[in-house]
Amino acid sequence: MQDASDKLKNTLLGSPVTEYDVRQLLDKVVGGLAMPGKNPGFAIVAGLRQPPPYTSKLPEIYILDERELPDMQALLRQCRALGSQYNIDLNGAFQWFGDGGNTSVQAIVCDLNREHRAAHPPAYHHRDDLTVLTTPLLDWDTPYPAMLGQLKDCLRPDHKLLYLRGSKVTQYMDGIKPDEHADLRFGAYPAIEALSFAVKALRSEAEYHQWQQQHEHEKIPHYEPADYLELDGYDPTSYV
Repeated sequence: MQDASDKLKNTLLGSPVTEYDVRQLLDKVVGGLAMPGKNPGFAIVAGLRQPPPYTSKLPEIYILDERELPDMQALLRQCRALGSQYNIDLNGAFQWFGDGGNTSVQAIVCDLNREHRAAHPPAYHHRDDLTVLTTPLLDWDTPYPAMLGQLKDCLRPDHKLLYLRGSKVTQYMDGIKPDEHADLRFGAYPAIEALSFAVKALRSEAEYHQWQQQHEHEKIPHYEPADYLELDGYDPTSYV
C-alpha cells in the first residue's frame, strides 16, 4: 500500500489527493501567480515536504494544482478558490507569490476580498483573504536563464527536488530553445514564471528550516534589559 508521498510522486495532477494527505505530508503550501502576457496567465499550487531532522534526505516540492486563464480577474478568482482549498495554515492567509506591487492586481484582489466578506460576514476570518506577495525574482534583469536553471536543477534525476506530476509547465519548458533564454522577459511564459515563483518561495523556506536546525543548539547570548538599551543606543535619561 502506497503512502501519501508515493501517491503524490506517482500520480498526475487531477488524481484525488485528500486534505488529510496534504496536511500530513506537507509542511508548507504556497502559490505562484503570473499575469497574462504573450501566453495566458498561470496560477500554480506547490507544497514542500521537509526531510526528517539530521538526515541526508532532501526537501521535496510537489505540484498540487494549476490553472491557466487569459483573463486576469478570472485567474485571481480561481486563486481565491485554490487558496481556500489548499491553505494548511490555521491562522494565516494562503500566500500567492507574484507581482504584489501591480496596482491592477491589487485592485482586483481588494474587490474580491470585499465581495467575499460581504457574502460570508459571520464566518469571515482574515485567513480567507486573497493575498498576493511580491517575489524577489522580479528584480532579475534577465530572468529566464536563472529561472530555467533553477527548475532544471530541481529536476535533476540524481538530485530531484521537484515533482511536476504532469504539469503543463513541462510543455512550455520543452518548447524553449536554449539560445532564446537570455532574450525572454516576464510575460513570455507565465506558466514557467508562476512555477519559478512558487519554487523560489519554498526553497527559501527549506533553507531557513535547515539553518534553524544547524543553529538550534547554539548558545544565545543573555542580555539584561539595560544591555538592550545600550546596544540600541538608547539613553534612558533622555525622557526624564
